Amino acid sequence: MEKLKTKLETFEQALKTLKESIESIEEEFPASAHTSKTYIVYRDSLIQCFEYCTDLVWKVLKIYLEDFEKTSLDTSAPRGIVRATVNIKLLSEDEGAQYMQMITNRNMTSHMYHQEVAENIARQVPSFYALMAATVERLKKNIEQK
Repeated sequence: MEKLKTKLETFEQALKTLKESIESIEEEFPASAHTSKTYIVYRDSLIQCFEYCTDLVWKVLKIYLEDFEKTSLDTSAPRGIVRATVNIKLLSEDEGAQYMQMITNRNMTSHMYHQEVAENIARQVPSFYALMAATVERLKKNIEQK
């Protein structure tokens, strides 16, 4: 249980940084400024935060499944972890599909770099942040209830 709490705290700190990155972009850059060099640096920083949050969330879910739910996993891959989390009804089918898209986007940012792809993913990050923040709250609630 301690491992889960520690990883969850780390994830919450990463989410806080992601939220601050989202807010910074929203406050500093109107849509007309999305081609400026400074905006591109901020956007790429936002994407980096998104990448490590994506990596952390499925690892938190894995620990939750193993240590808290005592689920036997036959995979340690992010998509398998998400499917297992949907199977135990921690995530809805829709949330699971959103996580699958998030993993796809994270992989695209890590393996290729195109301005258009980066911009598209950056626009999706706020909704992914909301999904991850809701998941954290659900995990914390479940942990407190046991």
